[in-house]
Amino acid sequence: MRKRTGIILVVVIVAGVIPTLWIFKGNDTKDQQETAESLVQGYCGSCHLTPSARSIPRYYWRDYVLPKMGEFLGVYRPYLDPYSQLDPGEAQLLKEAGIYPLEPRIDSAHWATIVDYYLEHSPDSIPSELHRKGRSESIELFHATKHTIATGANTSMVTGLKHEPSQGELWIGDGFNRVHIWNKDQGRVRSFSTKSPVIDFDFTKEWKAMTEIGFLFPSDKSQGFMTSPINKDSLRVLIPNLKRPVYADFHDFDGDGTDEIVVCNFGNFTGSFNIYRLSGKKYNSIFEINQPGSIKAAIQDMNKDGRDDIVVLFAQSDESVYVLYQQENLQFKAERVLRFPPHYGSSDMEVLDFNGDGYHDIITVQGDNADYSYFTKPYHGLRIHLNDGDNNFKEAHFVPIYGTTRLQADDFDQDGDLDFAILATFPDYENLPHENFIYLQNNSKGENYQFILKTLRLEVPTHSITLEKADIDQDGDMDLLMGAFHASPVPVPSAIRNTWDKEGTEVLILENQLTRQ
Repeated sequence: MRKRTGIILVVVIVAGVIPTLWIFKGNDTKDQQETAESLVQGYCGSCHLTPSARSIPRYYWRDYVLPKMGEFLGVYRPYLDPYSQLDPGEAQLLKEAGIYPLEPRIDSAHWATIVDYYLEHSPDSIPSELHRKGRSESIELFHATKHTIATGANTSMVTGLKHEPSQGELWIGDGFNRVHIWNKDQGRVRSFSTKSPVIDFDFTKEWKAMTEIGFLFPSDKSQGFMTSPINKDSLRVLIPNLKRPVYADFHDFDGDGTDEIVVCNFGNFTGSFNIYRLSGKKYNSIFEINQPGSIKAAIQDMNKDGRDDIVVLFAQSDESVYVLYQQENLQFKAERVLRFPPHYGSSDMEVLDFNGDGYHDIITVQGDNADYSYFTKPYHGLRIHLNDGDNNFKEAHFVPIYGTTRLQADDFDQDGDLDFAILATFPDYENLPHENFIYLQNNSKGENYQFILKTLRLEVPTHSITLEKADIDQDGDMDLLMGAFHASPVPVPSAIRNTWDKEGTEVLILENQLTRQ
Protein backbone atom coordinates (compact mmCIF):
# COMPACT_ATOMS: atom_id res chain seq x y z
CA MET A 1 0.00 0.00 0.00
CA ARG A 2 2.34 2.67 -1.22
CA LYS A 3 1.59 6.14 0.00
CA ARG A 4 2.06 9.20 -2.12
CA THR A 5 3.22 11.99 0.11
CA GLY A 6 5.28 15.13 -0.08
CA ILE A 7 7.49 17.15 2.18
CA ILE A 8 5.75 20.38 1.41
CA LEU A 9 2.37 19.86 -0.16
CA VAL A 10 0.46 16.82 -1.27
CA VAL A 11 -2.47 16.78 -3.66
CA VAL A 12 -5.05 14.24 -2.55
CA ILE A 13 -6.31 12.18 -5.46
CA VAL A 14 -10.07 11.92 -5.54
CA ALA A 15 -10.88 8.29 -6.01
CA GLY A 16 -13.97 6.83 -7.54
CA VAL A 17 -16.21 4.23 -5.98
CA ILE A 18 -14.73 0.75 -5.88
CA PRO A 19 -16.16 -1.49 -8.60
CA THR A 20 -18.51 -4.28 -7.59
CA LEU A 21 -15.89 -6.76 -8.84
CA TRP A 22 -13.74 -5.88 -5.84
CA ILE A 23 -16.33 -6.85 -3.25
CA PHE A 24 -16.08 -10.54 -2.43
CA LYS A 25 -18.36 -12.04 0.18
CA GLY A 26 -17.99 -15.54 1.50
CA ASN A 27 -18.66 -17.56 4.62
CA ASP A 28 -16.78 -16.08 7.54
CA THR A 29 -14.91 -19.26 8.38
CA LYS A 30 -11.58 -19.63 10.11
CA ASP A 31 -9.96 -20.93 6.92
CA GLN A 32 -11.21 -17.94 4.92
CA GLN A 33 -9.98 -15.58 7.62
CA GLU A 34 -6.53 -17.16 7.55
CA THR A 35 -6.49 -17.02 3.75
CA ALA A 36 -7.40 -13.32 3.79
CA GLU A 37 -4.71 -12.54 6.36
CA SER A 38 -2.17 -14.50 4.34
CA LEU A 39 -3.03 -12.55 1.18
CA VAL A 40 -2.85 -9.24 3.03
CA GLN A 41 0.54 -10.11 4.46
CA GLY A 42 1.81 -11.46 1.15
CA TYR A 43 0.81 -8.50 -1.00
CA CYS A 44 0.70 -5.55 1.41
CA GLY A 45 3.65 -6.75 3.46
CA SER A 46 5.86 -7.33 0.43
CA CYS A 47 6.69 -3.62 0.10
CA HIS A 48 6.26 -2.26 3.63
CA LEU A 49 4.89 -3.13 7.04
CA THR A 50 1.36 -4.47 6.75
CA PRO A 51 -1.05 -1.78 7.99
CA SER A 52 -3.74 -2.74 10.45
CA ALA A 53 -7.26 -2.43 9.10
CA ARG A 54 -8.23 -0.64 12.30
CA SER A 55 -5.72 2.15 11.73
CA ILE A 56 -7.84 3.91 9.07
CA PRO A 57 -11.63 4.43 8.90
CA ARG A 58 -13.55 2.36 6.39
CA TYR A 59 -14.45 5.33 4.21
CA TYR A 60 -10.79 6.07 3.46
CA TRP A 61 -9.95 2.43 2.82
CA ARG A 62 -12.85 2.12 0.38
CA ASP A 63 -12.59 5.37 -1.57
CA TYR A 64 -8.91 6.32 -1.37
CA VAL A 65 -6.33 3.90 0.02
CA LEU A 66 -7.45 0.61 -1.54
CA PRO A 67 -8.08 2.09 -5.01
CA LYS A 68 -4.56 3.54 -4.96
CA MET A 69 -3.07 0.27 -3.79
CA GLY A 70 -4.91 -1.45 -6.63
CA GLU A 71 -3.19 0.79 -9.15
CA PHE A 72 0.23 -0.33 -7.89
CA LEU A 73 -0.89 -3.92 -8.42
CA GLY A 74 -2.29 -3.26 -11.89
CA VAL A 75 -5.93 -3.25 -10.76
CA TYR A 76 -7.42 -0.09 -12.20
CA ARG A 77 -10.73 1.63 -11.67
CA PRO A 78 -12.97 1.60 -14.75
CA TYR A 79 -12.17 4.23 -17.35
CA LEU A 80 -9.29 5.63 -15.30
CA ASP A 81 -5.73 5.40 -16.51
CA PRO A 82 -3.45 6.53 -13.62
CA TYR A 83 -1.02 8.01 -16.13
CA SER A 84 -3.74 10.22 -17.60
CA GLN A 85 -3.63 12.47 -14.52
CA LEU A 86 0.00 13.37 -15.18
CA ASP A 87 1.74 15.60 -17.68
CA PRO A 88 3.48 13.62 -20.45
CA GLY A 89 6.98 14.03 -19.01
CA GLU A 90 5.93 12.84 -15.56
CA ALA A 91 3.97 9.94 -17.03
CA GLN A 92 6.95 8.80 -19.08
CA LEU A 93 9.19 8.76 -15.99
CA LEU A 94 6.72 6.56 -14.11
CA LYS A 95 6.25 4.26 -17.09
CA GLU A 96 10.00 3.75 -17.32
CA ALA A 97 10.10 2.99 -13.60
CA GLY A 98 7.19 0.54 -13.92
CA ILE A 99 5.19 2.22 -11.16
CA TYR A 100 1.82 1.13 -12.56
CA PRO A 101 2.09 -2.33 -14.17
CA LEU A 102 0.54 -2.94 -17.57
CA GLU A 103 -0.93 -6.26 -16.42
CA PRO A 104 -2.48 -7.11 -13.04
CA ARG A 105 -0.09 -8.61 -10.49
CA ILE A 106 -2.97 -10.15 -8.55
CA ASP A 107 -6.03 -12.06 -9.71
CA SER A 108 -9.46 -10.55 -9.16
CA ALA A 109 -10.58 -13.07 -6.54
CA HIS A 110 -7.52 -12.51 -4.36
CA TRP A 111 -7.83 -8.76 -4.70
CA ALA A 112 -11.51 -8.93 -3.76
CA THR A 113 -10.57 -10.93 -0.66
CA ILE A 114 -8.05 -8.26 0.42
CA VAL A 115 -10.57 -5.46 -0.12
CA ASP A 116 -13.26 -7.37 1.75
CA TYR A 117 -10.85 -8.00 4.64
CA TYR A 118 -10.03 -4.33 5.12
CA LEU A 119 -13.63 -3.19 4.79
CA GLU A 120 -14.87 -5.76 7.30
CA HIS A 121 -12.21 -5.05 9.93
CA SER A 122 -11.90 -1.26 9.69
CA PRO A 123 -13.79 1.09 12.03
CA ASP A 124 -16.51 3.49 10.94
CA SER A 125 -14.49 6.41 12.29
CA ILE A 126 -11.55 7.35 14.51
CA PRO A 127 -12.59 10.45 16.45
CA SER A 128 -10.25 13.06 17.89
CA GLU A 129 -9.13 12.43 21.46
CA LEU A 130 -10.76 15.43 23.10
CA HIS A 131 -9.26 14.65 26.51
CA ARG A 132 -6.06 16.23 25.18
CA LYS A 133 -7.65 19.69 25.41
CA GLY A 134 -6.55 20.33 28.98
CA ARG A 135 -3.22 18.54 28.99
CA SER A 136 -0.84 21.42 28.16
CA GLU A 137 0.44 24.49 29.97
CA SER A 138 1.32 27.87 28.54
CA ILE A 139 4.98 28.34 27.61
CA GLU A 140 6.88 30.73 29.84
CA LEU A 141 10.43 29.85 28.76
CA PHE A 142 10.01 31.34 25.27
CA HIS A 143 8.73 34.76 24.23
CA ALA A 144 7.24 34.85 20.73
CA THR A 145 7.59 37.77 18.32
CA LYS A 146 6.52 37.95 14.67
CA HIS A 147 8.73 39.65 12.11
CA THR A 148 7.75 40.61 8.57
CA ILE A 149 10.91 39.96 6.60
CA ALA A 150 9.77 41.09 3.16
CA THR A 151 6.63 42.44 1.50
CA GLY A 152 5.22 42.01 -1.95
CA ALA A 153 4.13 38.36 -1.91
CA ASN A 154 0.47 37.40 -1.78
CA THR A 155 1.01 35.37 1.35
CA SER A 156 3.80 34.01 3.51
CA MET A 157 5.29 30.76 2.20
CA VAL A 158 8.56 30.14 4.05
CA THR A 159 10.04 26.88 2.79
CA GLY A 160 13.44 26.93 4.51
CA LEU A 161 15.41 28.92 7.07
CA LYS A 162 18.76 28.70 8.81
CA HIS A 163 20.74 31.03 11.09
CA GLU A 164 24.29 31.84 9.95
CA PRO A 165 26.12 32.53 13.23
CA SER A 166 29.31 34.23 11.97
CA GLN A 167 27.36 37.15 10.51
CA GLY A 168 24.31 36.85 12.75
CA GLU A 169 22.10 36.50 9.68
CA LEU A 170 18.93 34.55 9.12
CA TRP A 171 18.62 33.06 5.61
CA ILE A 172 15.03 32.48 4.52
CA GLY A 173 13.78 30.67 1.41
CA ASP A 174 10.22 31.09 0.19
CA GLY A 175 7.79 29.50 -2.24
CA PHE A 176 8.23 32.35 -4.71
CA ASN A 177 11.81 31.37 -5.59
CA ARG A 178 13.44 34.00 -3.42
CA VAL A 179 15.96 34.04 -0.58
CA HIS A 180 15.92 36.81 2.01
CA ILE A 181 18.85 37.58 4.32
CA TRP A 182 17.73 39.21 7.57
CA ASN A 183 19.51 40.54 10.64
CA LYS A 184 17.80 41.04 13.98
CA ASP A 185 19.24 44.53 14.38
CA GLN A 186 19.27 45.74 10.76
CA GLY A 187 16.22 43.97 9.35
CA ARG A 188 16.33 42.65 5.79
CA VAL A 189 19.85 42.99 4.39
CA ARG A 190 19.11 41.81 0.84
CA SER A 191 17.09 39.39 -1.27
CA PHE A 192 17.86 37.42 -4.42
CA SER A 193 16.12 34.99 -6.76
CA THR A 194 16.71 31.25 -7.09
CA LYS A 195 15.70 28.68 -9.69
CA SER A 196 13.19 27.07 -7.32
CA PRO A 197 12.18 27.22 -3.63
CA VAL A 198 15.05 26.68 -1.18
CA ILE A 199 14.26 24.00 1.40
CA ASP A 200 17.57 23.73 3.27
CA PHE A 201 20.70 25.80 3.88
CA ASP A 202 24.20 24.61 4.80
CA PHE A 203 26.98 26.92 5.93
CA THR A 204 30.54 25.61 5.78
CA LYS A 205 33.94 27.28 5.67
CA GLU A 206 33.81 27.06 1.87
CA TRP A 207 30.14 27.24 0.96
CA LYS A 208 26.90 28.96 1.72
CA ALA A 209 24.99 26.17 0.04
CA MET A 210 21.29 25.96 -0.71
CA THR A 211 19.07 22.97 -1.47
CA GLU A 212 16.50 23.91 -4.12
CA ILE A 213 13.64 21.44 -4.30
CA GLY A 214 12.63 22.00 -7.92
CA PHE A 215 8.92 21.33 -7.32
CA LEU A 216 7.02 21.92 -4.08
CA PHE A 217 4.25 19.59 -5.23
CA PRO A 218 4.82 15.85 -5.68
CA SER A 219 6.95 15.15 -8.72
CA ASP A 220 9.48 12.66 -10.05
CA LYS A 221 11.22 15.14 -12.33
CA SER A 222 14.90 15.79 -11.62
CA GLN A 223 14.78 19.57 -11.49
CA GLY A 224 16.27 20.24 -8.06
CA PHE A 225 19.72 21.70 -7.37
CA MET A 226 22.41 22.25 -4.81
CA THR A 227 23.51 25.83 -5.43
CA SER A 228 25.71 28.49 -3.87
CA PRO A 229 25.49 32.26 -4.36
CA ILE A 230 28.60 33.67 -6.05
CA ASN A 231 27.47 37.28 -5.88
CA LYS A 232 24.21 39.16 -5.65
CA ASP A 233 23.26 38.29 -9.21
CA SER A 234 24.38 34.72 -9.86
CA LEU A 235 24.41 31.21 -8.38
CA ARG A 236 26.90 28.40 -8.81
CA VAL A 237 25.35 24.99 -9.36
CA LEU A 238 27.11 22.44 -7.16
CA ILE A 239 24.93 19.42 -8.03
CA PRO A 240 22.28 19.53 -10.81
CA ASN A 241 19.37 17.25 -11.72
CA LEU A 242 18.28 16.28 -8.22
CA LYS A 243 14.89 14.67 -7.64
CA ARG A 244 13.04 16.92 -5.18
CA PRO A 245 15.93 17.22 -2.69
CA VAL A 246 14.81 18.23 0.80
CA TYR A 247 17.90 17.88 2.98
CA ALA A 248 21.68 18.04 2.55
CA ASP A 249 24.77 18.03 4.75
CA PHE A 250 28.49 18.55 4.19
CA HIS A 251 30.99 16.26 5.94
CA ASP A 252 34.56 15.06 5.37
CA PHE A 253 34.07 11.33 5.84
CA ASP A 254 37.52 10.16 4.73
CA GLY A 255 39.56 12.95 6.33
CA ASP A 256 41.14 14.19 3.09
CA GLY A 257 40.25 17.81 3.76
CA THR A 258 37.36 17.95 1.26
CA ASP A 259 33.72 17.57 2.26
CA GLU A 260 31.43 15.00 0.73
CA ILE A 261 27.75 15.96 0.41
CA VAL A 262 24.86 13.77 1.56
CA VAL A 263 21.56 14.54 -0.15
CA CYS A 264 18.04 13.30 0.53
CA ASN A 265 16.31 13.16 -2.86
CA PHE A 266 12.74 12.74 -1.63
CA GLY A 267 11.15 12.48 -5.07
CA ASN A 268 7.65 11.07 -5.08
CA PHE A 269 7.19 7.54 -6.48
CA THR A 270 10.90 7.42 -7.23
CA GLY A 271 13.80 8.99 -5.34
CA SER A 272 17.04 8.19 -3.57
CA PHE A 273 19.55 8.91 -0.85
CA ASN A 274 22.97 9.82 -2.25
CA ILE A 275 26.50 10.63 -1.15
CA TYR A 276 28.38 12.90 -3.56
CA ARG A 277 32.15 13.28 -3.77
CA LEU A 278 34.11 16.04 -5.49
CA SER A 279 36.12 14.79 -8.46
CA GLY A 280 37.94 17.60 -10.20
CA LYS A 281 35.33 20.36 -10.38
CA LYS A 282 32.31 18.07 -10.38
CA TYR A 283 30.42 16.20 -7.67
CA ASN A 284 29.66 12.57 -8.52
CA SER A 285 27.44 10.13 -6.64
CA ILE A 286 29.51 7.42 -4.95
CA PHE A 287 26.70 5.78 -2.96
CA GLU A 288 22.96 5.46 -3.49
CA ILE A 289 19.91 3.90 -1.89
CA ASN A 290 17.36 3.83 -4.68
CA GLN A 291 14.19 4.43 -2.69
CA PRO A 292 11.80 7.40 -2.54
CA GLY A 293 11.10 9.41 0.57
CA SER A 294 14.56 10.05 2.05
CA ILE A 295 13.90 13.05 4.26
CA LYS A 296 16.57 13.43 6.94
CA ALA A 297 20.14 12.27 7.62
CA ALA A 298 22.29 12.45 10.74
CA ILE A 299 26.04 11.83 10.91
CA GLN A 300 27.37 9.93 13.94
CA ASP A 301 29.88 7.17 14.70
CA MET A 302 27.24 4.58 15.53
CA ASN A 303 29.49 1.53 16.09
CA LYS A 304 32.42 3.37 17.73
CA ASP A 305 34.98 2.26 15.16
CA GLY A 306 36.38 5.74 14.57
CA ARG A 307 34.54 6.22 11.26
CA ASP A 308 31.51 8.46 10.95
CA ASP A 309 28.34 6.67 9.86
CA ILE A 310 25.04 8.03 8.54
CA VAL A 311 21.53 7.48 9.89
CA VAL A 312 18.84 8.06 7.25
CA LEU A 313 15.09 8.42 7.69
CA PHE A 314 12.83 7.40 4.80
CA ALA A 315 9.19 8.44 4.60
CA GLN A 316 6.85 7.40 1.78
CA SER A 317 5.55 3.85 1.47
CA ASP A 318 8.35 1.93 3.21
CA GLU A 319 8.92 4.18 6.21
CA SER A 320 12.26 3.13 7.67
CA VAL A 321 15.46 4.20 9.39
CA TYR A 322 18.76 2.88 8.05
CA VAL A 323 22.24 3.05 9.53
CA LEU A 324 24.90 3.34 6.83
CA TYR A 325 28.10 1.99 8.37
CA GLN A 326 31.20 3.48 6.80
CA GLN A 327 33.67 0.93 5.47
CA GLU A 328 37.06 1.50 3.86
CA ASN A 329 37.48 3.70 0.77
CA LEU A 330 34.22 5.60 1.34
CA GLN A 331 32.06 2.50 1.03
CA PHE A 332 28.95 2.17 3.18
CA LYS A 333 26.98 -0.85 4.35
CA ALA A 334 23.25 -0.20 4.88
CA GLU A 335 21.29 -1.86 7.68
CA ARG A 336 17.64 -1.13 8.45
CA VAL A 337 17.16 -0.62 12.19
CA LEU A 338 13.59 0.72 12.40
CA ARG A 339 10.45 0.32 10.29
CA PHE A 340 7.03 1.97 10.55
CA PRO A 341 3.64 1.35 8.89
CA PRO A 342 3.09 3.34 5.68
CA HIS A 343 0.33 5.51 7.16
CA TYR A 344 2.42 6.90 10.04
CA GLY A 345 3.79 9.82 8.02
CA SER A 346 7.41 9.85 9.28
CA SER A 347 8.73 13.39 8.97
CA ASP A 348 11.81 14.14 11.08
CA MET A 349 14.50 12.56 13.25
CA GLU A 350 17.23 13.36 15.78
CA VAL A 351 20.12 11.02 16.64
CA LEU A 352 21.53 11.62 20.13
CA ASP A 353 22.28 9.98 23.46
CA PHE A 354 18.97 10.60 25.19
CA ASN A 355 19.44 8.50 28.33
CA GLY A 356 23.15 9.20 28.87
CA ASP A 357 24.39 5.61 28.52
CA GLY A 358 27.02 6.47 25.90
CA TYR A 359 25.09 5.15 22.88
CA HIS A 360 23.22 7.09 20.24
CA ASP A 361 19.43 6.78 20.36
CA ILE A 362 16.96 7.69 17.63
CA ILE A 363 14.08 10.11 18.14
CA THR A 364 11.43 10.28 15.41
CA VAL A 365 8.24 12.21 14.77
CA GLN A 366 5.39 10.97 12.62
CA GLY A 367 2.58 13.24 11.47
CA ASP A 368 2.45 13.89 7.72
CA ASN A 369 -1.31 13.94 7.20
CA ALA A 370 -1.70 15.16 3.62
CA ASP A 371 -1.96 11.80 1.90
CA TYR A 372 -4.97 9.59 1.16
CA SER A 373 -6.55 9.58 4.62
CA TYR A 374 -6.89 12.95 6.32
CA PHE A 375 -8.15 12.55 9.87
CA THR A 376 -6.67 12.98 13.35
CA LYS A 377 -4.41 9.95 13.77
CA PRO A 378 -3.81 8.74 17.35
CA TYR A 379 -0.48 7.18 16.36
CA HIS A 380 1.02 10.53 15.32
CA GLY A 381 3.59 11.96 17.69
CA LEU A 382 7.13 11.64 19.05
CA ARG A 383 8.84 8.31 19.62
CA ILE A 384 12.02 7.64 21.61
CA HIS A 385 13.91 4.57 20.35
CA LEU A 386 16.67 3.51 22.73
CA ASN A 387 19.89 1.82 21.66
CA ASP A 388 20.75 -1.43 23.46
CA GLY A 389 24.46 -0.86 22.84
CA ASP A 390 24.55 -2.97 19.65
CA ASN A 391 22.46 -0.58 17.52
CA ASN A 392 19.27 -2.51 18.10
CA PHE A 393 16.53 0.02 18.79
CA LYS A 394 13.33 -0.36 20.76
CA GLU A 395 10.57 2.18 21.32
CA ALA A 396 10.78 3.25 24.96
CA HIS A 397 8.32 6.13 25.01
CA PHE A 398 5.61 7.67 22.85
CA VAL A 399 4.06 11.13 23.15
CA PRO A 400 0.88 11.37 21.02
CA ILE A 401 0.63 14.67 19.12
CA TYR A 402 -1.47 15.16 16.01
CA GLY A 403 0.31 16.12 12.80
CA THR A 404 3.93 16.34 14.01
CA THR A 405 6.38 17.18 11.22
CA ARG A 406 9.52 18.87 12.65
CA LEU A 407 11.70 18.24 15.67
CA GLN A 408 14.49 20.04 17.53
CA ALA A 409 16.25 18.60 20.59
CA ASP A 410 18.34 20.53 23.10
CA ASP A 411 18.67 21.26 26.80
CA PHE A 412 16.59 24.38 26.32
CA ASP A 413 16.09 25.00 30.05
CA GLN A 414 19.70 23.99 30.87
CA ASP A 415 18.75 21.58 33.66
CA GLY A 416 20.96 18.75 32.42
CA ASP A 417 18.57 16.72 30.25
CA LEU A 418 17.25 16.90 26.68
CA ASP A 419 13.98 18.65 25.88
CA PHE A 420 12.08 18.64 22.58
CA ALA A 421 10.53 21.37 20.47
CA ILE A 422 7.95 19.99 18.05
CA LEU A 423 6.17 21.55 15.12
CA ALA A 424 2.82 20.14 14.02
CA THR A 425 1.99 21.19 10.47
CA PHE A 426 -1.26 19.20 10.64
CA PRO A 427 -2.72 19.73 14.12
CA ASP A 428 -6.36 19.27 15.05
CA TYR A 429 -7.35 22.82 14.11
CA GLU A 430 -10.93 22.33 15.28
CA ASN A 431 -10.15 21.21 18.82
CA LEU A 432 -6.41 21.67 19.52
CA PRO A 433 -5.16 24.53 17.32
CA HIS A 434 -2.60 25.61 19.95
CA GLU A 435 -0.87 22.23 19.59
CA ASN A 436 0.63 23.37 16.29
CA PHE A 437 3.77 23.92 18.39
CA ILE A 438 4.65 21.96 21.53
CA TYR A 439 7.58 22.28 23.88
CA LEU A 440 8.19 19.02 25.75
CA GLN A 441 9.99 19.87 28.96
CA ASN A 442 11.83 16.76 30.10
CA ASN A 443 10.88 15.75 33.63
CA SER A 444 12.01 12.12 33.42
CA LYS A 445 13.43 10.14 36.33
CA GLY A 446 15.52 7.23 35.11
CA GLU A 447 13.35 4.97 32.98
CA ASN A 448 10.20 6.75 34.14
CA TYR A 449 9.82 9.03 31.11
CA GLN A 450 7.75 12.12 31.75
CA PHE A 451 7.34 15.33 29.78
CA ILE A 452 5.45 18.51 30.61
CA LEU A 453 3.61 19.67 27.48
CA LYS A 454 3.69 23.41 26.92
CA THR A 455 2.14 25.32 24.02
CA LEU A 456 2.08 28.82 22.58
CA ARG A 457 -1.16 30.64 23.27
CA LEU A 458 -1.09 32.96 20.25
CA GLU A 459 -4.31 34.58 19.14
CA VAL A 460 -3.83 32.97 15.73
CA PRO A 461 -1.65 29.85 15.37
CA THR A 462 1.21 30.08 12.89
CA HIS A 463 1.10 27.42 10.21
CA SER A 464 4.65 26.36 9.40
CA ILE A 465 6.75 23.65 7.77
CA THR A 466 10.06 24.89 9.20
CA LEU A 467 11.51 24.76 12.71
CA GLU A 468 15.13 25.59 13.54
CA LYS A 469 17.12 26.32 16.68
CA ALA A 470 19.83 28.96 17.11
CA ASP A 471 21.12 31.38 19.72
CA ILE A 472 19.90 34.24 17.61
CA ASP A 473 20.32 36.90 20.32
CA GLN A 474 23.70 35.47 21.45
CA ASP A 475 22.78 35.41 25.12
CA GLY A 476 23.89 31.84 25.83
CA ASP A 477 20.58 29.97 25.52
CA MET A 478 18.94 28.34 22.51
CA ASP A 479 16.09 30.09 20.70
CA LEU A 480 13.66 28.70 18.13
CA LEU A 481 12.65 29.91 14.67
CA MET A 482 9.53 29.17 12.64
CA GLY A 483 8.64 30.42 9.17
CA ALA A 484 4.99 31.02 8.32
CA PHE A 485 3.65 28.89 5.47
CA HIS A 486 0.11 30.10 4.95
CA ALA A 487 -1.00 27.49 2.48
CA SER A 488 -2.47 24.18 3.58
CA PRO A 489 -3.54 21.14 1.55
CA VAL A 490 -5.92 20.10 4.35
CA PRO A 491 -8.98 21.83 5.81
CA VAL A 492 -8.37 24.81 8.10
CA PRO A 493 -11.18 26.73 9.86
CA SER A 494 -12.04 29.85 7.87
CA ALA A 495 -11.56 32.07 10.94
CA ILE A 496 -7.91 30.98 11.04
CA ARG A 497 -7.29 30.83 7.30
CA ASN A 498 -8.65 34.36 6.75
CA THR A 499 -6.05 35.80 9.12
CA TRP A 500 -3.31 34.22 7.01
CA ASP A 501 -4.40 36.00 3.84
CA LYS A 502 -2.15 39.02 4.12
CA GLU A 503 0.99 40.04 2.30
CA GLY A 504 4.47 39.56 3.64
CA THR A 505 7.01 36.91 4.53
CA GLU A 506 6.75 36.20 8.25
CA VAL A 507 9.12 34.56 10.71
CA LEU A 508 8.19 33.73 14.28
CA ILE A 509 11.12 33.97 16.71
CA LEU A 510 10.78 32.24 20.08
CA GLU A 511 13.40 33.91 22.25
CA ASN A 512 14.55 31.83 25.19
CA GLN A 513 14.09 33.81 28.41
CA LEU A 514 16.30 31.60 30.58
CA THR A 515 19.18 34.04 30.97
CA ARG A 516 16.75 36.90 31.53
CA GLN A 517 14.89 35.32 34.42
